[in-house]
Amino acid sequence: MTLSTYDELKSAIADWLERADLAPRIPDFIRLAESQIDRALREREMTRRASAIVSDPLSAAPNDLLEVRSLILSNGGERWPLTPAPLELLDAAAAAVGRPRFWSLVGAELRYHPAPDREYTATLTYYVRVPALGDTRPTNWLLVAHPDLYLFGSLKEAAPFLRDATLTAMFETKYRTALEELRQGRRTLVGPLRTDRELHDPTAQATLID
Repeated sequence: MTLSTYDELKSAIADWLERADLAPRIPDFIRLAESQIDRALREREMTRRASAIVSDPLSAAPNDLLEVRSLILSNGGERWPLTPAPLELLDAAAAAVGRPRFWSLVGAELRYHPAPDREYTATLTYYVRVPALGDTRPTNWLLVAHPDLYLFGSLKEAAPFLRDATLTAMFETKYRTALEELRQGRRTLVGPLRTDRELHDPTAQATLID
């Protein structure tokens, strides 16, 4: 049996559970698994890049933003990475205008400190969620490449619904094994990752100056 589409995944889950009556619940198990996978994975297929001109202390973040990987500003041929800072720290800092050095998320917006003193080009590299499976999206890159992660993640969510501690433990182990094998395989393939800031200045230490 192949396992590369939403319908095939649902059928496989029903077969493993040997419970045809759970068909209406299986999409819920898959969605719960996707939520956990989104929190656990940070893979290259989840990476996006967006650029925008910013001249105000707040700018809209991408609608599909899951997590910021790096934020780089440029102006006049010069590029520099911004340092993430807690929103509370920016709120407590004195108002300032100049070349931004720090950023934070405020709801669906990116906040810059100091407030930009001119127009800058902001290049945001960020992670997005794994595209959710459904009737209108029958497959995605993760299901094609790692069907075991999807299968055991969904079964792990189904087992507590069945109130079966043995199945819960078994599928939790299989899911964790699949997740670690995926991560280990990527580490072996690409080697240790370095952030954009490390590539610019491995010893950089930034402090928030009012």
